[in-house]
Amino acid sequence: MVNQEKMSSEQYAYQQLRQALYKRRLAPGTALVERNLCDALGVGRTPIRAVLKRLAEEGFVEIIPNRGAFVISATPRQIADYYEVRVELTILAARKGINDFTEEDFSAMEKIVDLEEEHFNNLNFQEYLDSVGELYQLIAGKSGNPFLEELLRGIYKRISILLVLYDNFYMTRRSDVESVQAHRGMIQALRQRDAEGFGQILVSHCETVLRHLKFDSVAGARIDQAFMSGESL
Repeated sequence: MVNQEKMSSEQYAYQQLRQALYKRRLAPGTALVERNLCDALGVGRTPIRAVLKRLAEEGFVEIIPNRGAFVISATPRQIADYYEVRVELTILAARKGINDFTEEDFSAMEKIVDLEEEHFNNLNFQEYLDSVGELYQLIAGKSGNPFLEELLRGIYKRISILLVLYDNFYMTRRSDVESVQAHRGMIQALRQRDAEGFGQILVSHCETVLRHLKFDSVAGARIDQAFMSGESL
Protein backbone atom coordinates (compact mmCIF):
# COMPACT_ATOMS: atom_id res chain seq x y z
CA MET A 1 0.00 0.00 0.00
CA VAL A 2 1.02 3.57 -0.49
CA ASN A 3 2.19 5.54 2.53
CA GLN A 4 -1.04 6.78 4.12
CA GLU A 5 0.77 9.44 6.13
CA LYS A 6 1.69 11.36 2.95
CA MET A 7 -1.91 12.05 1.93
CA SER A 8 -5.30 12.67 3.44
CA SER A 9 -7.42 9.74 4.55
CA GLU A 10 -9.89 10.50 1.77
CA GLN A 11 -7.27 10.57 -0.98
CA TYR A 12 -5.67 7.41 0.40
CA ALA A 13 -8.99 5.57 0.39
CA TYR A 14 -9.79 6.86 -3.08
CA GLN A 15 -6.50 5.64 -4.52
CA GLN A 16 -6.87 2.25 -2.89
CA LEU A 17 -10.40 1.75 -4.18
CA ARG A 18 -9.48 2.89 -7.70
CA GLN A 19 -6.50 0.54 -7.72
CA ALA A 20 -8.66 -2.35 -6.52
CA LEU A 21 -11.09 -1.68 -9.37
CA TYR A 22 -8.38 -1.45 -12.04
CA LYS A 23 -6.66 -4.58 -10.68
CA ARG A 24 -9.97 -6.49 -10.92
CA ARG A 25 -10.19 -7.16 -7.19
CA LEU A 26 -13.75 -5.85 -6.89
CA ALA A 27 -16.25 -7.65 -9.11
CA PRO A 28 -19.25 -5.96 -10.72
CA GLY A 29 -22.12 -5.70 -8.25
CA THR A 30 -19.89 -5.96 -5.17
CA ALA A 31 -21.49 -4.33 -2.12
CA LEU A 32 -19.22 -1.60 -0.75
CA VAL A 33 -20.19 -1.68 2.90
CA GLU A 34 -18.90 1.36 4.74
CA ARG A 35 -17.94 -0.50 7.91
CA ASN A 36 -15.98 -3.12 5.97
CA LEU A 37 -14.15 -0.46 3.97
CA CYS A 38 -13.29 1.44 7.15
CA ASP A 39 -11.85 -1.69 8.72
CA ALA A 40 -9.94 -2.72 5.59
CA LEU A 41 -8.42 0.71 4.95
CA GLY A 42 -8.08 1.98 8.51
CA VAL A 43 -9.97 5.22 7.88
CA GLY A 44 -13.18 6.72 9.24
CA ARG A 45 -16.65 6.76 7.73
CA THR A 46 -16.53 10.41 6.65
CA PRO A 47 -13.71 9.92 4.10
CA ILE A 48 -15.22 6.62 2.94
CA ARG A 49 -18.56 8.30 2.24
CA ALA A 50 -16.81 11.08 0.34
CA VAL A 51 -14.87 8.53 -1.74
CA LEU A 52 -17.99 6.51 -2.58
CA LYS A 53 -19.74 9.70 -3.67
CA ARG A 54 -16.73 10.63 -5.84
CA LEU A 55 -16.62 7.18 -7.45
CA ALA A 56 -20.36 7.37 -8.08
CA GLU A 57 -19.89 10.69 -9.87
CA GLU A 58 -17.14 9.09 -11.98
CA GLY A 59 -19.43 6.16 -12.86
CA PHE A 60 -17.71 3.29 -11.03
CA VAL A 61 -20.20 3.03 -8.18
CA GLU A 62 -23.97 3.05 -7.92
CA ILE A 63 -25.49 4.37 -4.68
CA ILE A 64 -28.98 3.00 -4.06
CA PRO A 65 -31.03 4.74 -1.35
CA ASN A 66 -31.69 2.54 1.70
CA ARG A 67 -29.49 -0.22 0.25
CA GLY A 68 -25.97 1.14 -0.01
CA ALA A 69 -23.17 1.47 -2.55
CA PHE A 70 -22.29 -1.14 -5.18
CA VAL A 71 -19.72 -1.52 -7.93
CA ILE A 72 -21.64 -0.97 -11.16
CA SER A 73 -22.57 -3.86 -13.42
CA ALA A 74 -23.85 -4.21 -16.97
CA THR A 75 -25.27 -6.85 -19.29
CA PRO A 76 -23.64 -7.85 -22.59
CA ARG A 77 -26.53 -6.15 -24.42
CA GLN A 78 -26.01 -2.87 -22.60
CA ILE A 79 -22.29 -2.79 -23.44
CA ALA A 80 -22.99 -3.73 -27.06
CA ASP A 81 -25.44 -0.82 -27.25
CA TYR A 82 -22.77 1.58 -26.04
CA TYR A 83 -20.37 0.27 -28.68
CA GLU A 84 -22.96 0.53 -31.43
CA VAL A 85 -23.46 4.24 -30.74
CA ARG A 86 -19.74 4.87 -30.33
CA VAL A 87 -18.87 3.16 -33.62
CA GLU A 88 -21.44 5.09 -35.63
CA LEU A 89 -20.44 8.44 -34.14
CA THR A 90 -16.71 7.73 -34.59
CA ILE A 91 -17.24 6.84 -38.25
CA LEU A 92 -19.25 10.05 -38.65
CA ALA A 93 -16.42 12.05 -37.07
CA ALA A 94 -13.84 10.41 -39.33
CA ARG A 95 -15.91 11.13 -42.43
CA LYS A 96 -16.38 14.77 -41.49
CA GLY A 97 -12.66 15.28 -40.86
CA ILE A 98 -11.21 12.89 -43.45
CA ASN A 99 -9.67 15.67 -45.56
CA ASP A 100 -8.39 17.72 -42.64
CA PHE A 101 -5.89 15.31 -41.07
CA THR A 102 -2.30 16.51 -41.37
CA GLU A 103 1.06 14.77 -41.11
CA GLU A 104 1.33 16.29 -37.66
CA ASP A 105 -1.93 14.57 -36.73
CA PHE A 106 -0.75 11.23 -38.07
CA SER A 107 2.54 11.55 -36.19
CA ALA A 108 0.67 12.34 -32.98
CA MET A 109 -1.64 9.33 -33.46
CA GLU A 110 1.28 6.99 -34.10
CA LYS A 111 2.98 8.15 -30.89
CA ILE A 112 -0.25 7.54 -28.98
CA VAL A 113 -0.49 3.98 -30.34
CA ASP A 114 3.16 3.37 -29.41
CA LEU A 115 2.26 4.35 -25.84
CA GLU A 116 -0.84 2.16 -25.99
CA GLU A 117 1.33 -0.83 -26.85
CA GLU A 118 3.83 0.03 -24.13
CA HIS A 119 1.12 0.31 -21.48
CA PHE A 120 -0.41 -2.99 -22.61
CA ASN A 121 2.92 -4.78 -22.32
CA ASN A 122 3.53 -3.26 -18.88
CA LEU A 123 0.02 -4.17 -17.66
CA ASN A 124 -0.83 -0.53 -16.98
CA PHE A 125 -4.57 -0.76 -17.59
CA GLN A 126 -5.53 2.81 -16.70
CA GLU A 127 -2.78 4.30 -18.84
CA TYR A 128 -3.69 1.92 -21.67
CA LEU A 129 -7.31 3.06 -21.62
CA ASP A 130 -6.24 6.69 -21.42
CA SER A 131 -4.08 6.27 -24.52
CA VAL A 132 -6.90 4.68 -26.48
CA GLY A 133 -9.23 7.48 -25.42
CA GLU A 134 -6.71 10.10 -26.49
CA LEU A 135 -6.49 8.53 -29.95
CA TYR A 136 -10.24 8.58 -30.47
CA GLN A 137 -10.57 12.11 -29.15
CA LEU A 138 -7.99 13.31 -31.65
CA ILE A 139 -10.06 11.74 -34.41
CA ALA A 140 -13.28 13.23 -33.02
CA GLY A 141 -11.65 16.64 -32.76
CA LYS A 142 -11.05 16.75 -36.51
CA SER A 143 -14.79 16.54 -37.17
CA GLY A 144 -15.19 20.25 -36.55
CA ASN A 145 -18.29 19.48 -34.48
CA PRO A 146 -17.79 20.20 -30.75
CA PHE A 147 -21.09 18.52 -29.85
CA LEU A 148 -20.06 15.32 -31.59
CA GLU A 149 -16.69 15.49 -29.85
CA GLU A 150 -18.40 15.91 -26.46
CA LEU A 151 -20.75 12.99 -27.09
CA LEU A 152 -17.87 10.69 -27.99
CA ARG A 153 -15.89 11.75 -24.94
CA GLY A 154 -18.80 10.86 -22.66
CA ILE A 155 -19.46 7.54 -24.35
CA TYR A 156 -15.83 6.50 -24.18
CA LYS A 157 -15.66 7.44 -20.51
CA ARG A 158 -18.58 5.09 -19.82
CA ILE A 159 -17.14 2.32 -21.98
CA SER A 160 -13.72 2.57 -20.33
CA ILE A 161 -15.33 2.05 -16.92
CA LEU A 162 -17.10 -1.05 -18.19
CA LEU A 163 -13.87 -2.33 -19.70
CA VAL A 164 -12.22 -2.01 -16.29
CA LEU A 165 -14.82 -4.46 -14.98
CA TYR A 166 -15.26 -6.86 -17.90
CA ASP A 167 -12.28 -6.73 -20.26
CA ASN A 168 -9.79 -9.61 -20.36
CA PHE A 169 -6.79 -7.25 -20.10
CA TYR A 170 -5.14 -9.26 -17.31
CA MET A 171 -6.49 -12.66 -18.32
CA THR A 172 -4.89 -12.98 -21.73
CA ARG A 173 -1.33 -12.06 -22.64
CA ARG A 174 -1.11 -11.82 -26.42
CA SER A 175 2.15 -11.55 -28.31
CA ASP A 176 0.37 -9.30 -30.80
CA VAL A 177 -1.94 -6.65 -29.40
CA GLU A 178 -5.12 -6.71 -31.49
CA SER A 179 -6.09 -3.18 -30.55
CA VAL A 180 -2.69 -1.82 -31.56
CA GLN A 181 -2.89 -3.53 -34.93
CA ALA A 182 -6.41 -2.20 -35.47
CA HIS A 183 -5.47 1.34 -34.49
CA ARG A 184 -2.44 1.34 -36.78
CA GLY A 185 -4.71 0.16 -39.60
CA MET A 186 -7.18 2.92 -38.83
CA ILE A 187 -4.42 5.53 -39.00
CA GLN A 188 -3.30 4.14 -42.35
CA ALA A 189 -6.86 4.35 -43.66
CA LEU A 190 -7.06 7.98 -42.58
CA ARG A 191 -3.75 8.67 -44.34
CA GLN A 192 -5.29 7.30 -47.51
CA ARG A 193 -8.47 9.36 -46.98
CA ASP A 194 -10.36 6.08 -46.88
CA ALA A 195 -13.30 6.64 -44.55
CA GLU A 196 -14.95 3.37 -45.59
CA GLY A 197 -11.82 1.36 -44.80
CA PHE A 198 -11.50 3.17 -41.47
CA GLY A 199 -15.05 2.20 -40.60
CA GLN A 200 -14.54 -1.45 -41.54
CA ILE A 201 -11.46 -1.74 -39.32
CA LEU A 202 -13.22 -0.01 -36.44
CA VAL A 203 -16.29 -2.25 -36.67
CA SER A 204 -14.15 -5.40 -36.79
CA HIS A 205 -12.04 -4.23 -33.84
CA CYS A 206 -15.05 -3.43 -31.67
CA GLU A 207 -16.63 -6.79 -32.50
CA THR A 208 -13.41 -8.45 -31.30
CA VAL A 209 -13.45 -6.47 -28.06
CA LEU A 210 -17.06 -7.44 -27.38
CA ARG A 211 -16.35 -11.13 -28.04
CA HIS A 212 -13.56 -11.15 -25.46
CA LEU A 213 -15.44 -9.50 -22.61
CA LYS A 214 -15.83 -11.73 -19.57
CA PHE A 215 -19.21 -11.93 -17.86
CA ASP A 216 -19.42 -15.46 -16.45
CA SER A 217 -15.90 -15.63 -15.01
CA VAL A 218 -15.42 -12.18 -13.49
CA ALA A 219 -13.62 -12.75 -10.21
CA GLY A 220 -13.32 -10.56 -7.18
CA ALA A 221 -12.04 -10.58 -3.63
CA ARG A 222 -13.60 -10.03 -0.25
CA ILE A 223 -13.30 -6.43 0.89
CA ASP A 224 -10.71 -7.39 3.50
CA GLN A 225 -8.53 -8.91 0.73
CA ALA A 226 -9.14 -6.42 -2.08
CA PHE A 227 -6.47 -3.99 -0.93
CA MET A 228 -3.65 -6.48 -0.44
CA SER A 229 -0.57 -6.06 -2.65
CA GLY A 230 -0.14 -8.20 -5.74
CA GLU A 231 -1.76 -8.59 -9.12
CA SER A 232 -5.40 -9.08 -9.89
CA LEU A 233 -7.23 -12.23 -8.95
